[in-house]
Amino acid sequence: MIVGGRRLHDGYEPARRGIDGDDIRERPADVDPDAKAAGARAQNALPMEQSRSRWRLRIDPSDALIEFVSIVLAIVLATAVNSWREGVQTRSDTRAMLIEVRQEITSNRDALQARYKHHLDVYTAMEELAMRSGPRHYVSYDAMWQTFHRANPDGFKPFYGAATSWDVAQSTGFLRNVDFDTLKVLVAAYTMQGRANGYLEHLINDLHVTPTSGDNVFYGLVIFNIDLSDEGSNERNLLERYASALAALDRAGIHDPRSARASSS
Repeated sequence: MIVGGRRLHDGYEPARRGIDGDDIRERPADVDPDAKAAGARAQNALPMEQSRSRWRLRIDPSDALIEFVSIVLAIVLATAVNSWREGVQTRSDTRAMLIEVRQEITSNRDALQARYKHHLDVYTAMEELAMRSGPRHYVSYDAMWQTFHRANPDGFKPFYGAATSWDVAQSTGFLRNVDFDTLKVLVAAYTMQGRANGYLEHLINDLHVTPTSGDNVFYGLVIFNIDLSDEGSNERNLLERYASALAALDRAGIHDPRSARASSS
């Protein structure tokens, strides 16, 4: 370049091209960092907004209703299945408990049947002693106890009915699942059993006659015979209650698996 007849220094040529905009470009250091970050956020938000817009456009009210109904039906079905399973388990547990009650009643019945005849024989022997007392109604202590011991060579063998399975059934609440007719008969049997157990204690207490030389125990014998007669009546009624309870369990379909195995063998 020649100015005023002189050639300028060659270093001005790049400056000129820079002024003309040929070589000067924007440097990264000249960009505002905040503006750069805002621009990046805007670029990132744009695809998300576009995605939301496309999602909003894809939702169909009928599809939402179908999905809601499906969820409700799934919950209802799960609840029904769970209730059904609990019902099946409760019925199974109740049946198992009633089988144990039946086995207990059967054991009580067998034990009482073995003792009932023996107690009747004791009552007959003691009643015959009272009838032989004569017009003076005199019975010595030795005569009374000799007669009692002859009638009970192996002991009086009092009967106390077990009620363990029944107590467990009451405490666990399984009896709430038993039909009323069956439950009524079971309650009557165990109530009668408790009454007989209590009266047996009264009878045994009456056996404690204090011997005194020359004492007449006739009236003590009469009281004892009355107690024996009442106990025999209680035991006879209890055997009838046991039979009714077992019949009610049969009607309810509750059978002793031990009896089934014994009959099959």
